[in-house]
Amino acid sequence: MTLGVSDRVRFLGHCRDVREVLYAADAFVMPSLCEGFGNAAVEAMATGLPVVLSEAMSHFRPIGSVVIWVAPDAGALARGIGFIRQMPLEQRRDIGAILATAVAERYGRQQGVRQYARLYRDLAGRAHRHNLDCQEAATQGESA
Repeated sequence: MTLGVSDRVRFLGHCRDVREVLYAADAFVMPSLCEGFGNAAVEAMATGLPVVLSEAMSHFRPIGSVVIWVAPDAGALARGIGFIRQMPLEQRRDIGAILATAVAERYGRQQGVRQYARLYRDLAGRAHRHNLDCQEAATQGESA
């Protein structure tokens, strides 16, 4: 069975460096019905691609007022892809730049460092409070 798309679509199989493929692409489509996080979508947005995401990826809504959101069905996906395809190149680049900036701000190294630092501070605070509670319990046990 042939799909009749070989002049427009390449099925590459395993790729060692997906960035090369993303930089060569015109858009990114993720038609997931269910998705935990969606690293592939983040990688695509980070490279500056306009994206079509299914509504299952709604956890990215804070990033994407410029994301093309569609129902996870073939017709909606086709309309989303068609919408991007009709855009002038400059508009696609502008959208990609907005997404790349948003991803860097939300998921970049600096944000990761800040989140880990906050986590460590929270854990250290809990450990300190736990030690104080233990000391208080020990003190109360001695006086009883």
